[in-house]
Amino acid sequence: MGISFYTCANCQRNFPDCGDYFNCFTCGEHFCNTKCADMQVEENLEDPDGEEDYEEITTCKMCRKESATDNQLLNFLLGHFKLTYEQAMELYRNGEQGNISGAS
Repeated sequence: MGISFYTCANCQRNFPDCGDYFNCFTCGEHFCNTKCADMQVEENLEDPDGEEDYEEITTCKMCRKESATDNQLLNFLLGHFKLTYEQAMELYRNGEQGNISGAS
């Protein structure tokens, strides 16, 4: 069994899986610790049948959309401005920053 290394989705620090870290089961992101993930435990007090059910749901700042990775922001902006990755690279290569409405 080997050691795997992950990059924290929040602070970008690399960490091994043999120490303390937090893996959000809701969105799948890895964090170097629960503080960096801003982990919150929410209780779902009812199930669909109306009976009390004390299932705990753990969330992080990424799945609550309080923060985002660079890749998540890139994909959102590409979709928002209706650009493909290749089109964005062409704009970057040509230094055309002002051709996208709303860009400064």
